[in-house]
Amino acid sequence: MNKTAFFFSATEDLKLYSASEKNRNAMYAMYQACKAINRPDRYGSSIRTIMITAVLQDYASKFHRPYVRYTPDDKTVDAKVKVDLEQVLKSDFLETVAIYEDVIVQVLDQVRDQAPDFDFEGLKRDLHRAIQEEIGILD
Repeated sequence: MNKTAFFFSATEDLKLYSASEKNRNAMYAMYQACKAINRPDRYGSSIRTIMITAVLQDYASKFHRPYVRYTPDDKTVDAKVKVDLEQVLKSDFLETVAIYEDVIVQVLDQVRDQAPDFDFEGLKRDLHRAIQEEIGILD
């Protein structure tokens, strides 16, 4: 497989709240933006798959502990990142999209030194543009 597959999703593990429609719409916009930039070998050969899960939860859970892991043999970045639930719940659609974009950028920055031949800046730039196109706002 000569392709960088980029996936972003959310795990909603909420006891006291349910995700709002704006949160689901923001998540879908992010998913579509990541899907839009899946391009063969555009960013380098050291990463083929990026899977980031935003964990929305309102209690401690042993099943959804945050981590960021790069596996060079599989050329995979896999991450679960806890998102500030209170911030998401009080944010509007655009703010929620920005929160999710920031989560992705943080993960990419954490693995940057482990895959030096990968164009992280190009990926982040293309992701930002794809997000702006998806939500209908161009810089």
